[in-house]
Amino acid sequence: RMNISSSASIEDLSAVPSSFTLYPNFPNPFNSSTTIKYQLNKKSDVDLRILNIKGQSIEFLVNESQGPGIYSYIWNGKNYLGEEMPSGAYFLAISANNSYKTSKILLIK
Repeated sequence: RMNISSSASIEDLSAVPSSFTLYPNFPNPFNSSTTIKYQLNKKSDVDLRILNIKGQSIEFLVNESQGPGIYSYIWNGKNYLGEEMPSGAYFLAISANNSYKTSKILLIK
């Protein structure tokens, strides 16, 4: 499920990526929004979400099957209810291609 506070784009598919990769979000730390970018080398069920430091899901950015390519999403620092999250550490968690990757995101207001 992707809510209206997030945006998505897919880049040129002329060259299929060679691996499943999660890139560092930018900027990090961030204030109002950060861009999350990843690549898929094959069709995969993708689950991309933001977790708090307790490991609880606070925002669901992607939960769908996606083909090979490079994807980017913008997280605006809000939870799935549209509430602004406080400053602190959060985690980006993605599963695809039977793999699971995480990275740390710092929100500073």
